[in-house]
Amino acid sequence: MLYNRRTCALSIVCLSLAAASSTLAGDDHGHGHAGDFIVGKDGSDQIEIEFDFDESLPLGPIDGPLLFGCVNDEPGFLSLDEDEPDEGFFVLPGGASIVFEIVSISVGLKVHTPGFGAVLDSPGAQFVLGSPPFDVHPTFHIDENDPAFDPDAEFSLTLRLLDANGLCNPSDEYVVMFRCATPGACCFADGDCEDGEFEEECEDEGGAFLGEGTVCSPGGCVTGACCFPEGDCHDGELAVECADEGGEFLGDDSGCSPGVCQVGACCLNDQQCQSLRGFECSGQAGDFAGPGTDCGSISCGEVFEPIPTTSEWGLVILGLGLAISAKLGFARLRIAA
Repeated sequence: MLYNRRTCALSIVCLSLAAASSTLAGDDHGHGHAGDFIVGKDGSDQIEIEFDFDESLPLGPIDGPLLFGCVNDEPGFLSLDEDEPDEGFFVLPGGASIVFEIVSISVGLKVHTPGFGAVLDSPGAQFVLGSPPFDVHPTFHIDENDPAFDPDAEFSLTLRLLDANGLCNPSDEYVVMFRCATPGACCFADGDCEDGEFEEECEDEGGAFLGEGTVCSPGGCVTGACCFPEGDCHDGELAVECADEGGEFLGDDSGCSPGVCQVGACCLNDQQCQSLRGFECSGQAGDFAGPGTDCGSISCGEVFEPIPTTSEWGLVILGLGLAISAKLGFARLRIAA
């Protein structure tokens, strides 16, 4: 969990009433480094951090030989590489020298500098991120050997960034929450499922992690259809894969029938028409006029033939086959006569 103290988020007491009006710098602006701290400055030359996560950050298990407990070298600190004037977020000056500083830190949580050259675990401890561009990843460590270690607890780090060369003003204080990760279910392409895996080991094995605390269902890993905003549909996706790809999962064992992910006119039970995707229309027990149709060109009082589903196409083809066979048989009878 990471938030700026200025937001008063999560029942944390604000540093000041004036600061309460500031907005959380937590939007994803497409930097391509989701999960990192993006470091830039605002219009008044104050250092600012943006990020795209709002939950406590899980640290994976480690059992020696040097570290014990839970660790992760994410998030890193990445300097912004292009101005975003619409967001009031700008690239740091090249002559800046950015310094990471601990304001406060939970007992048992440690920050190892890159290369493990130093351990930071007290207020005022610092290390240099450097001049932009930079992409620096310290290692965050919940120490199993510390008396305060609790695998179920959250550990907090309050940090700020400074410019050793004085070109930029110090950032506000940011609070990051860390915890030890818990295992969950891991799904594989062949439908197998393994319980008790951590996210990193699941992904290293080519699997899809279903989430912390999840367990495998008796039937293994069930796939279905996944709809994407542009109207494409992919069969055979896991729900978690679909969500990770920005899609919408249509349910276990669902399929990509024609038009199911595309927008068209939908006549609802009250004879009102709405522009919906095929599966949205079906979910509201409506009649879908087909992809690309428009409510202005149809009347919901009229009867129209919706696009057949995958199973209905099979019946259509079967019916055509029977009709052709019947005609051929009748022709043979006439010739024989």
